[in-house]
Amino acid sequence: MMQFPSLPVDPAYPLGIDHVDNSLRAEFQAGYEVRRPRYSRPKRKFKLTYKGLTTSEKNTLESFFNSVGTGTLFQWTYPNVPDDAYAGTVFEVYFDGPPSIRLVSPNSWQATFTLVEV
Repeated sequence: MMQFPSLPVDPAYPLGIDHVDNSLRAEFQAGYEVRRPRYSRPKRKFKLTYKGLTTSEKNTLESFFNSVGTGTLFQWTYPNVPDDAYAGTVFEVYFDGPPSIRLVSPNSWQATFTLVEV
């Protein structure tokens, strides 16, 4: 399985972690609703922004996205954040969509994207 490229900078704060709603719902005419889990474990989305990337690092990220696209799984390691339960955890993820990459100053790029846990 492919690995997310090692970048010399960690994602900028805040690190976004959203839990994906995994329930199936059915509403009835009588006004009540039935719910059940769609799958057995919760899934998460990680919203990440990398700031201060050099042109070379930006090219590495773009090349990686171009090779995996939005349909190929890869491994991503959560940053080592002190006292964070996820610190150093390896997740199997895919890109939710293409990254948004902006040139913020000469040779300083910002990349924003969302990773979805499988």
